[in-house]
Amino acid sequence: MGRKSCFVDYIRKLREYYFLHRRLPSFEQLTDVLWVNSKRTVHRFFQQCLEQDYLIKIENNYIPTKKLSGLPLFGSIPAWSPDDATDAKQDDVRLDELLVENPAQTVLLKAQWDSMVDAGILSWDLMTVDIQKKAYEGDIVIGVVDNEFTVKYLRKDTEQKRYLKAANQQKDYPNIYASDELRIYWVVTGIVRKL
Repeated sequence: MGRKSCFVDYIRKLREYYFLHRRLPSFEQLTDVLWVNSKRTVHRFFQQCLEQDYLIKIENNYIPTKKLSGLPLFGSIPAWSPDDATDAKQDDVRLDELLVENPAQTVLLKAQWDSMVDAGILSWDLMTVDIQKKAYEGDIVIGVVDNEFTVKYLRKDTEQKRYLKAANQQKDYPNIYASDELRIYWVVTGIVRKL
């Protein structure tokens, strides 16, 4: 096996270890991960990882970059024709970076029921929710009505009174006005769905 194919194989094994354990292996562990006997090979591999931007070194710590910890983005594929799909890798993407603007103020919630299907939110989808973001008209929000949480669009009527609106054309969900004050807690910033 050539050096380039060895490096590609080593990167694949390192990525598998990283995704399984959510950390990099130690130098000693890496000999088992890569199936090599030589610490010199491990050292040379780490040097290549630094040179090719898979790792950065801060003080004595190796830290994975997006190139190692992200998922490769190969471009887009039109839904109507596979002929224009590209094989050329464009970038590496970390889903948490794509979905989460402010990690310290983001939580995940599971959606229930079907009131937001036309907004793309299906029952049991995971929603990324920013607990500090200010809600504006048109945002999908988590609100409280009669002491129950609900996810809906935030809207204003002609009198500028705020209300919550469902997004399901198949069912006639009523607009929700609060009898007292409409409490908006959080803003939905993304969804995650596993097929």
